[in-house]
Amino acid sequence: MTELPTPAPRLNKKGKPVGEPKVPGKRYDRYDTAYYTAYDPHQHSQIVKDIPLALLTSSLDYKIYDDYLLFTNPTVTEYMINTIPKTGVRLDDRTAALVLENIPEAATLNRSWPAEFDLKGMPRATRIPLGHAAKMWVTAGDIDVDGNVAAEDDEGWYYKWWKGLQVLMGQEGYDDGLYMVRPSHEYDKCDGMGFKLTHKAVVQDAPPAEEKEEEEEAEAELFL
Repeated sequence: MTELPTPAPRLNKKGKPVGEPKVPGKRYDRYDTAYYTAYDPHQHSQIVKDIPLALLTSSLDYKIYDDYLLFTNPTVTEYMINTIPKTGVRLDDRTAALVLENIPEAATLNRSWPAEFDLKGMPRATRIPLGHAAKMWVTAGDIDVDGNVAAEDDEGWYYKWWKGLQVLMGQEGYDDGLYMVRPSHEYDKCDGMGFKLTHKAVVQDAPPAEEKEEEEEAEAELFL
């Protein structure tokens, strides 16, 4: 396993040290996957109205989203972005990563899913990981957002980090005690998604090549 160097102190835009990541408080950590009713596309009557913008900007916690539904669908791809509901829903981590990677406009992200994204299009710092995790496959030679190089025995699935600041580890990572609330006023560490060698996924799925073979075999069986 690669030995990781001691991270340098984080500085804000004024060159001053920023606060350390914090363990989520009880005020937020109750808003996990189990807290929300799952979104059902066949039950349109479930949809609740969006929260007025004035409440969103003044709210101190997630209580205003109590009636929101949780959208979690591991089969959704980038070609299905337009099918992801907007009104009155929360997004799980895999879906949140999908829209972040495919919708660059911060205003669109905040307007469409205000419970997940702030005015700058960043996942809200106090957002608790939900549902399925967002992962990326890492092989030897890949470099994480802190500049660490993956060794051969580091190969595997890692949680995605948006701009190197917000981890999208889903309920599995949260249940394993890996999640910390990020401090504010940090510089982006990368463009788009990255990974950290310190955050290997708890659940290791089949490697990408094996997953593709399994999908092809499943499709072939449909025509037998």
